[in-house]
Amino acid sequence: MTDQQESPLLNGSGSEACLRAEKFAFLRGEFRTWLAMSIDISIAQSSSILVGIISTYFVSKLGSVALAGVALATSMANCTGIMLIAGFTGGMDTECAQAMGAKRFHILGEVFQRALLVTSIPALFISIFWWNLELVLVSAGISRDISAEAGRYIRAFIPALWIIVVWACARRFLTTQRLTKPMLYGTLTGLCLCPLFNWLLIDRAGLKVIGAAFAADINWLVMLSATGLTILGMASMGRLSEHPTTWTGFSPQAFKHWGAFLRLAIPSCVTVVLGILAYEVVVLFSGLTKTTRGHHVDVSAFSLNFNLAMIIYAIPVSASFATAARVGAHLGAGKPENAKLVTGMGFLAVASYLFVTFTIAVFSPLRQGWSRLFADGDEHIVDLSSDLMPLAMTLTIPNNLKQILTGSLRGAGGAEDGGANRRHRAVWLLI
Repeated sequence: MTDQQESPLLNGSGSEACLRAEKFAFLRGEFRTWLAMSIDISIAQSSSILVGIISTYFVSKLGSVALAGVALATSMANCTGIMLIAGFTGGMDTECAQAMGAKRFHILGEVFQRALLVTSIPALFISIFWWNLELVLVSAGISRDISAEAGRYIRAFIPALWIIVVWACARRFLTTQRLTKPMLYGTLTGLCLCPLFNWLLIDRAGLKVIGAAFAADINWLVMLSATGLTILGMASMGRLSEHPTTWTGFSPQAFKHWGAFLRLAIPSCVTVVLGILAYEVVVLFSGLTKTTRGHHVDVSAFSLNFNLAMIIYAIPVSASFATAARVGAHLGAGKPENAKLVTGMGFLAVASYLFVTFTIAVFSPLRQGWSRLFADGDEHIVDLSSDLMPLAMTLTIPNNLKQILTGSLRGAGGAEDGGANRRHRAVWLLI
Protein backbone atom coordinates (compact mmCIF):
# COMPACT_ATOMS: atom_id res chain seq x y z
CA MET A 1 0.00 0.00 0.00
CA THR A 2 1.42 3.39 -1.00
CA ASP A 3 1.73 6.44 1.21
CA GLN A 4 -1.09 8.07 -0.75
CA GLN A 5 -3.40 5.15 0.04
CA GLU A 6 -2.48 5.24 3.71
CA SER A 7 -3.20 8.96 4.07
CA PRO A 8 -6.58 9.88 5.58
CA LEU A 9 -9.16 10.91 3.00
CA LEU A 10 -10.09 14.54 3.23
CA ASN A 11 -13.10 15.97 1.47
CA GLY A 12 -12.98 18.37 -1.48
CA SER A 13 -9.93 20.43 -2.35
CA GLY A 14 -8.23 19.57 0.95
CA SER A 15 -7.77 15.97 -0.16
CA GLU A 16 -6.36 17.02 -3.53
CA ALA A 17 -4.01 19.52 -1.90
CA CYS A 18 -2.78 16.84 0.49
CA LEU A 19 -2.10 14.40 -2.35
CA ARG A 20 -0.29 17.08 -4.36
CA ALA A 21 1.84 17.96 -1.33
CA GLU A 22 2.72 14.30 -0.77
CA LYS A 23 3.59 13.82 -4.43
CA PHE A 24 5.71 16.97 -4.47
CA ALA A 25 7.55 15.88 -1.32
CA PHE A 26 8.23 12.47 -2.87
CA LEU A 27 9.43 13.98 -6.14
CA ARG A 28 11.72 16.40 -4.34
CA GLY A 29 13.31 13.65 -2.25
CA GLU A 30 13.49 11.20 -5.14
CA PHE A 31 14.98 13.82 -7.47
CA ARG A 32 17.76 14.48 -4.97
CA THR A 33 18.53 10.77 -4.73
CA TRP A 34 18.33 10.27 -8.51
CA LEU A 35 20.40 13.38 -9.23
CA ALA A 36 23.11 12.46 -6.70
CA MET A 37 23.41 9.00 -8.26
CA SER A 38 23.34 10.38 -11.81
CA ILE A 39 26.05 12.97 -11.09
CA ASP A 40 28.41 10.41 -9.56
CA ILE A 41 27.85 7.93 -12.38
CA SER A 42 28.10 10.67 -15.03
CA ILE A 43 31.45 11.90 -13.72
CA ALA A 44 32.72 8.33 -13.60
CA GLN A 45 31.42 7.60 -17.12
CA SER A 46 32.82 10.84 -18.52
CA SER A 47 36.18 10.20 -16.86
CA SER A 48 36.46 6.78 -18.49
CA ILE A 49 35.64 8.35 -21.87
CA LEU A 50 38.14 11.16 -21.32
CA VAL A 51 40.81 8.53 -20.67
CA GLY A 52 40.29 7.35 -24.25
CA ILE A 53 40.29 10.89 -25.61
CA ILE A 54 43.55 11.71 -23.84
CA SER A 55 45.07 8.63 -25.42
CA THR A 56 43.77 9.83 -28.81
CA TYR A 57 45.53 13.15 -28.25
CA PHE A 58 48.89 11.40 -27.73
CA VAL A 59 48.29 9.14 -30.74
CA SER A 60 47.47 12.16 -32.94
CA LYS A 61 51.11 13.21 -32.62
CA LEU A 62 52.12 9.99 -34.42
CA GLY A 63 50.44 11.07 -37.66
CA SER A 64 47.07 10.91 -39.37
CA VAL A 65 47.34 7.22 -40.33
CA ALA A 66 48.03 6.17 -36.71
CA LEU A 67 45.17 8.41 -35.53
CA ALA A 68 42.78 6.89 -38.08
CA GLY A 69 43.87 3.35 -37.15
CA VAL A 70 43.40 3.85 -33.42
CA ALA A 71 40.11 5.67 -34.02
CA LEU A 72 38.84 2.75 -36.09
CA ALA A 73 40.08 0.21 -33.53
CA THR A 74 38.41 2.14 -30.71
CA SER A 75 35.13 2.23 -32.64
CA MET A 76 35.29 -1.52 -33.26
CA ALA A 77 36.21 -2.15 -29.61
CA ASN A 78 33.17 -0.15 -28.52
CA CYS A 79 30.55 -1.80 -30.70
CA THR A 80 31.91 -5.38 -30.69
CA GLY A 81 33.22 -5.50 -27.14
CA ILE A 82 32.81 -2.81 -24.50
CA MET A 83 29.18 -1.93 -25.25
CA LEU A 84 28.30 -5.58 -25.80
CA ILE A 85 29.61 -6.45 -22.34
CA ALA A 86 27.85 -3.40 -20.85
CA GLY A 87 24.60 -4.51 -22.45
CA PHE A 88 25.04 -8.10 -21.34
CA THR A 89 25.20 -7.01 -17.71
CA GLY A 90 21.89 -5.14 -18.13
CA GLY A 91 20.02 -8.12 -16.68
CA MET A 92 21.60 -7.26 -13.33
CA ASP A 93 19.56 -4.04 -13.17
CA THR A 94 16.30 -5.93 -12.90
CA GLU A 95 17.39 -8.68 -10.52
CA CYS A 96 19.61 -6.58 -8.24
CA ALA A 97 17.36 -3.50 -8.04
CA GLN A 98 14.20 -5.46 -7.32
CA ALA A 99 16.00 -7.67 -4.79
CA MET A 100 17.25 -4.50 -3.10
CA GLY A 101 13.72 -3.08 -2.96
CA ALA A 102 12.35 -6.35 -1.58
CA LYS A 103 15.18 -6.42 1.02
CA ARG A 104 16.48 -9.78 -0.20
CA PHE A 105 20.04 -8.52 -0.05
CA HIS A 106 21.93 -11.82 -0.42
CA ILE A 107 20.56 -12.18 -3.97
CA LEU A 108 22.69 -9.24 -5.15
CA GLY A 109 25.91 -11.10 -4.46
CA GLU A 110 24.62 -14.20 -6.23
CA VAL A 111 23.59 -12.18 -9.30
CA PHE A 112 26.99 -10.45 -9.37
CA GLN A 113 28.81 -13.80 -9.44
CA ARG A 114 26.41 -15.21 -12.05
CA ALA A 115 26.95 -12.16 -14.27
CA LEU A 116 30.73 -12.56 -14.10
CA LEU A 117 30.47 -16.18 -15.25
CA VAL A 118 27.95 -15.51 -18.02
CA THR A 119 29.73 -12.48 -19.50
CA SER A 120 33.04 -14.34 -19.59
CA ILE A 121 31.67 -16.51 -22.41
CA PRO A 122 31.08 -13.69 -24.96
CA ALA A 123 34.33 -12.08 -23.79
CA LEU A 124 36.23 -15.16 -24.96
CA PHE A 125 34.73 -14.97 -28.46
CA ILE A 126 35.29 -11.21 -28.59
CA SER A 127 38.98 -11.73 -27.79
CA ILE A 128 39.32 -14.16 -30.71
CA PHE A 129 37.58 -11.71 -33.04
CA TRP A 130 39.79 -8.83 -31.94
CA TRP A 131 42.94 -10.88 -32.51
CA ASN A 132 41.90 -11.31 -36.16
CA LEU A 133 40.45 -7.81 -36.66
CA GLU A 134 43.15 -6.70 -39.12
CA LEU A 135 42.17 -9.46 -41.56
CA VAL A 136 38.49 -8.56 -41.16
CA LEU A 137 39.11 -4.88 -41.94
CA VAL A 138 41.30 -5.63 -44.98
CA SER A 139 38.63 -8.02 -46.27
CA ALA A 140 36.05 -5.28 -45.81
CA GLY A 141 38.07 -2.94 -48.04
CA ILE A 142 39.70 -0.73 -45.41
CA SER A 143 43.15 0.64 -46.28
CA ARG A 144 45.93 -1.81 -45.35
CA ASP A 145 47.89 0.88 -43.48
CA ILE A 146 44.90 1.85 -41.33
CA SER A 147 43.91 -1.81 -40.83
CA ALA A 148 47.42 -2.69 -39.66
CA GLU A 149 47.44 0.10 -37.07
CA ALA A 150 43.96 -0.86 -35.89
CA GLY A 151 44.96 -4.51 -35.59
CA ARG A 152 48.09 -3.72 -33.58
CA TYR A 153 46.11 -1.55 -31.16
CA ILE A 154 43.18 -3.86 -30.54
CA ARG A 155 45.32 -6.98 -30.03
CA ALA A 156 47.22 -5.18 -27.28
CA PHE A 157 43.88 -3.96 -25.84
CA ILE A 158 42.53 -7.51 -25.23
CA PRO A 159 43.68 -7.64 -21.55
CA ALA A 160 41.54 -4.53 -20.88
CA LEU A 161 38.46 -6.39 -22.13
CA TRP A 162 38.64 -8.87 -19.22
CA ILE A 163 39.08 -6.05 -16.74
CA ILE A 164 36.04 -4.34 -18.29
CA VAL A 165 34.00 -7.53 -17.69
CA VAL A 166 34.63 -7.23 -13.94
CA TRP A 167 34.16 -3.44 -14.05
CA ALA A 168 30.79 -3.64 -15.82
CA CYS A 169 29.42 -6.23 -13.37
CA ALA A 170 30.75 -4.31 -10.36
CA ARG A 171 29.18 -1.07 -11.61
CA ARG A 172 25.68 -2.59 -11.76
CA PHE A 173 26.21 -4.36 -8.42
CA LEU A 174 27.24 -1.14 -6.66
CA THR A 175 24.80 1.22 -8.41
CA THR A 176 21.72 -0.73 -7.38
CA GLN A 177 22.93 -0.34 -3.79
CA ARG A 178 23.38 3.43 -4.29
CA LEU A 179 27.14 2.98 -3.76
CA THR A 180 28.33 5.29 -6.53
CA LYS A 181 31.30 6.97 -4.81
CA PRO A 182 33.78 4.05 -5.14
CA MET A 183 33.56 3.97 -8.93
CA LEU A 184 33.69 7.76 -9.04
CA TYR A 185 36.96 7.81 -7.11
CA GLY A 186 38.30 4.89 -9.15
CA THR A 187 37.74 6.58 -12.51
CA LEU A 188 39.07 9.92 -11.29
CA THR A 189 42.24 8.16 -10.17
CA GLY A 190 42.60 6.62 -13.61
CA LEU A 191 41.93 9.95 -15.30
CA CYS A 192 44.68 11.66 -13.29
CA LEU A 193 47.24 8.95 -14.10
CA CYS A 194 46.24 8.45 -17.75
CA PRO A 195 48.48 11.21 -19.22
CA LEU A 196 51.49 9.78 -17.37
CA PHE A 197 50.90 6.24 -18.67
CA ASN A 198 50.49 7.47 -22.26
CA TRP A 199 53.56 9.71 -22.08
CA LEU A 200 55.73 6.92 -20.68
CA LEU A 201 54.62 4.22 -23.11
CA ILE A 202 54.00 6.22 -26.31
CA ASP A 203 56.64 8.96 -26.12
CA ARG A 204 59.37 7.75 -23.79
CA ALA A 205 59.28 4.01 -24.51
CA GLY A 206 58.54 4.61 -28.19
CA LEU A 207 55.88 1.89 -28.37
CA LYS A 208 53.62 4.16 -30.44
CA VAL A 209 50.18 2.61 -31.13
CA ILE A 210 50.88 -0.50 -29.04
CA GLY A 211 51.97 1.79 -26.19
CA ALA A 212 48.59 3.53 -26.34
CA ALA A 213 46.84 0.17 -25.95
CA PHE A 214 49.08 -0.89 -23.06
CA ALA A 215 48.40 2.46 -21.37
CA ALA A 216 44.66 1.76 -21.67
CA ASP A 217 45.14 -1.73 -20.17
CA ILE A 218 47.01 -0.32 -17.18
CA ASN A 219 44.48 2.46 -16.78
CA TRP A 220 41.51 0.09 -16.58
CA LEU A 221 43.39 -2.00 -14.02
CA VAL A 222 44.13 1.12 -11.94
CA MET A 223 40.47 2.20 -12.05
CA LEU A 224 39.23 -1.21 -10.93
CA SER A 225 41.87 -1.49 -8.19
CA ALA A 226 41.18 2.03 -6.92
CA THR A 227 37.46 1.21 -6.75
CA GLY A 228 38.12 -1.89 -4.68
CA LEU A 229 40.48 -0.03 -2.35
CA THR A 230 37.87 2.69 -1.89
CA ILE A 231 35.29 0.12 -0.78
CA LEU A 232 37.78 -1.42 1.65
CA GLY A 233 38.62 2.05 2.98
CA MET A 234 34.96 2.94 3.46
CA ALA A 235 34.37 -0.35 5.30
CA SER A 236 37.38 0.15 7.58
CA MET A 237 36.17 3.65 8.50
CA GLY A 238 32.72 2.32 9.40
CA ARG A 239 30.95 4.15 6.57
CA LEU A 240 29.30 0.90 5.46
CA SER A 241 28.28 -0.23 8.96
CA GLU A 242 24.59 0.53 8.33
CA HIS A 243 24.68 -0.77 4.76
CA PRO A 244 23.00 -4.16 4.19
CA THR A 245 25.27 -7.15 3.61
CA THR A 246 24.99 -8.08 -0.06
CA TRP A 247 28.15 -10.19 -0.36
CA THR A 248 28.02 -13.41 1.66
CA GLY A 249 30.86 -15.21 -0.10
CA PHE A 250 31.00 -17.39 -3.18
CA SER A 251 27.73 -19.20 -3.79
CA PRO A 252 26.81 -22.27 -5.88
CA GLN A 253 23.68 -20.31 -6.85
CA ALA A 254 25.90 -18.46 -9.34
CA PHE A 255 25.86 -21.58 -11.55
CA LYS A 256 22.06 -21.72 -11.55
CA HIS A 257 19.25 -19.74 -13.21
CA TRP A 258 21.36 -18.78 -16.23
CA GLY A 259 18.31 -19.02 -18.47
CA ALA A 260 16.39 -16.37 -16.51
CA PHE A 261 19.44 -14.11 -16.52
CA LEU A 262 19.97 -14.52 -20.26
CA ARG A 263 16.32 -13.71 -20.99
CA LEU A 264 16.99 -10.31 -19.42
CA ALA A 265 20.58 -9.87 -20.60
CA ILE A 266 20.29 -10.66 -24.32
CA PRO A 267 17.57 -8.08 -25.18
CA SER A 268 19.44 -5.49 -23.09
CA CYS A 269 22.64 -6.33 -24.98
CA VAL A 270 20.92 -5.98 -28.36
CA THR A 271 19.47 -2.62 -27.34
CA VAL A 272 22.82 -1.19 -26.22
CA VAL A 273 24.75 -2.48 -29.23
CA LEU A 274 22.18 -1.21 -31.74
CA GLY A 275 22.21 2.20 -30.08
CA ILE A 276 25.98 2.57 -30.31
CA LEU A 277 26.18 0.89 -33.72
CA ALA A 278 24.26 3.80 -35.22
CA TYR A 279 27.42 5.88 -34.76
CA GLU A 280 30.04 3.19 -35.24
CA VAL A 281 28.72 2.14 -38.66
CA VAL A 282 29.27 5.71 -39.88
CA VAL A 283 32.90 5.61 -38.70
CA LEU A 284 33.43 2.22 -40.34
CA PHE A 285 31.86 3.28 -43.64
CA SER A 286 33.95 6.44 -43.68
CA GLY A 287 36.96 4.18 -44.17
CA LEU A 288 35.36 2.77 -47.32
CA THR A 289 34.67 6.10 -49.03
CA LYS A 290 36.60 7.07 -52.14
CA THR A 291 37.36 10.77 -51.80
CA THR A 292 40.20 13.07 -52.75
CA ARG A 293 40.74 13.89 -49.07
CA GLY A 294 41.99 10.38 -48.26
CA HIS A 295 40.63 7.68 -45.95
CA HIS A 296 42.53 8.98 -42.93
CA VAL A 297 40.78 12.38 -43.13
CA ASP A 298 37.29 10.88 -43.29
CA VAL A 299 37.89 8.34 -40.52
CA SER A 300 39.54 10.91 -38.24
CA ALA A 301 36.81 13.54 -38.72
CA PHE A 302 33.95 11.10 -38.14
CA SER A 303 35.73 9.59 -35.15
CA LEU A 304 36.34 12.97 -33.49
CA ASN A 305 32.65 13.83 -33.75
CA PHE A 306 31.84 10.39 -32.39
CA ASN A 307 34.10 10.99 -29.38
CA LEU A 308 32.25 14.22 -28.60
CA ALA A 309 28.93 12.40 -29.00
CA MET A 310 30.15 9.79 -26.51
CA ILE A 311 30.93 12.50 -23.94
CA ILE A 312 27.40 13.87 -24.36
CA TYR A 313 26.05 10.30 -24.21
CA ALA A 314 27.73 9.75 -20.84
CA ILE A 315 25.11 11.82 -19.00
CA PRO A 316 21.95 10.13 -20.36
CA VAL A 317 23.41 6.63 -20.01
CA SER A 318 24.41 7.43 -16.42
CA ALA A 319 20.91 8.73 -15.75
CA SER A 320 19.69 5.45 -17.23
CA PHE A 321 21.64 3.48 -14.61
CA ALA A 322 20.17 5.62 -11.82
CA THR A 323 16.66 5.28 -13.27
CA ALA A 324 16.94 1.50 -13.54
CA ALA A 325 18.12 1.28 -9.93
CA ARG A 326 15.33 3.48 -8.57
CA VAL A 327 12.54 2.00 -10.73
CA GLY A 328 13.58 -1.53 -9.77
CA ALA A 329 13.79 -0.63 -6.09
CA HIS A 330 10.30 0.93 -6.09
CA LEU A 331 8.81 -2.05 -7.94
CA GLY A 332 10.56 -4.46 -5.59
CA ALA A 333 9.00 -2.54 -2.68
CA GLY A 334 5.56 -2.74 -4.33
CA LYS A 335 5.26 0.93 -5.34
CA PRO A 336 4.68 1.06 -9.13
CA GLU A 337 3.30 4.64 -9.10
CA ASN A 338 6.60 5.89 -7.68
CA ALA A 339 8.45 4.06 -10.46
CA LYS A 340 6.34 5.90 -13.08
CA LEU A 341 7.13 9.26 -11.49
CA VAL A 342 10.87 8.51 -11.51
CA THR A 343 10.73 7.66 -15.23
CA GLY A 344 8.92 10.89 -16.16
CA MET A 345 11.23 12.98 -14.01
CA GLY A 346 14.32 11.46 -15.59
CA PHE A 347 13.00 11.93 -19.14
CA LEU A 348 12.36 15.65 -18.62
CA ALA A 349 15.81 16.16 -17.05
CA VAL A 350 17.62 14.45 -19.95
CA ALA A 351 15.57 16.33 -22.58
CA SER A 352 16.61 19.64 -20.99
CA TYR A 353 20.25 18.55 -20.92
CA LEU A 354 20.20 17.58 -24.62
CA PHE A 355 18.79 20.97 -25.64
CA VAL A 356 21.66 22.74 -23.87
CA THR A 357 24.40 20.47 -25.27
CA PHE A 358 23.07 20.72 -28.85
CA THR A 359 23.05 24.50 -28.65
CA ILE A 360 26.62 24.63 -27.32
CA ALA A 361 28.04 22.09 -29.79
CA VAL A 362 26.50 23.63 -32.91
CA PHE A 363 26.41 27.36 -32.18
CA SER A 364 29.57 27.95 -30.13
CA PRO A 365 33.33 27.98 -30.89
CA LEU A 366 33.38 24.34 -29.77
CA ARG A 367 32.21 23.39 -33.26
CA GLN A 368 35.70 23.95 -34.70
CA GLY A 369 37.73 24.10 -31.51
CA TRP A 370 37.02 20.46 -30.68
CA SER A 371 38.64 19.01 -33.81
CA ARG A 372 41.57 21.46 -33.64
CA LEU A 373 42.65 19.82 -30.38
CA PHE A 374 43.39 16.55 -32.18
CA ALA A 375 43.87 17.35 -35.89
CA ASP A 376 47.53 18.45 -35.41
CA GLY A 377 47.09 21.30 -37.91
CA ASP A 378 45.27 19.27 -40.60
CA GLU A 379 42.63 21.76 -41.79
CA HIS A 380 40.89 19.11 -43.91
CA ILE A 381 39.99 17.19 -40.73
CA VAL A 382 38.94 20.41 -38.95
CA ASP A 383 36.68 21.54 -41.82
CA LEU A 384 35.03 18.15 -42.34
CA SER A 385 34.46 17.66 -38.61
CA SER A 386 32.91 21.13 -38.32
CA ASP A 387 30.61 20.52 -41.31
CA LEU A 388 29.41 17.23 -39.83
CA MET A 389 28.83 18.57 -36.31
CA PRO A 390 25.11 19.56 -36.69
CA LEU A 391 24.27 16.15 -38.18
CA ALA A 392 26.25 14.28 -35.53
CA MET A 393 24.57 16.17 -32.68
CA THR A 394 21.12 15.66 -34.21
CA LEU A 395 21.73 11.91 -34.36
CA THR A 396 22.48 11.83 -30.63
CA ILE A 397 19.05 13.13 -29.62
CA PRO A 398 16.77 10.07 -30.14
CA ASN A 399 19.40 7.64 -28.90
CA ASN A 400 20.04 9.67 -25.76
CA LEU A 401 16.36 10.27 -25.03
CA LYS A 402 15.62 6.56 -25.12
CA GLN A 403 18.23 5.86 -22.43
CA ILE A 404 15.78 6.81 -19.67
CA LEU A 405 13.08 4.62 -21.21
CA THR A 406 15.40 1.62 -21.56
CA GLY A 407 16.66 2.19 -18.01
CA SER A 408 13.10 2.08 -16.77
CA LEU A 409 12.47 -1.11 -18.77
CA ARG A 410 15.57 -2.75 -17.32
CA GLY A 411 14.52 -1.84 -13.79
CA ALA A 412 11.05 -3.25 -14.46
CA GLY A 413 12.32 -6.37 -16.21
CA GLY A 414 10.51 -5.26 -19.37
CA ALA A 415 13.55 -5.62 -21.61
CA GLU A 416 12.71 -9.26 -22.17
CA ASP A 417 9.20 -8.80 -23.60
CA GLY A 418 8.42 -8.47 -27.26
CA GLY A 419 6.91 -5.00 -26.88
CA ALA A 420 10.14 -3.68 -25.48
CA ASN A 421 12.13 -5.16 -28.34
CA ARG A 422 9.79 -3.58 -30.88
CA ARG A 423 10.31 -0.18 -29.25
CA HIS A 424 14.09 -0.60 -29.44
CA ARG A 425 13.94 -1.57 -33.10
CA ALA A 426 11.79 1.49 -33.84
CA VAL A 427 14.35 3.78 -32.21
CA TRP A 428 17.13 2.05 -34.17
CA LEU A 429 15.32 2.82 -37.43
CA LEU A 430 15.00 6.48 -36.42
CA ILE A 431 18.70 6.91 -35.62
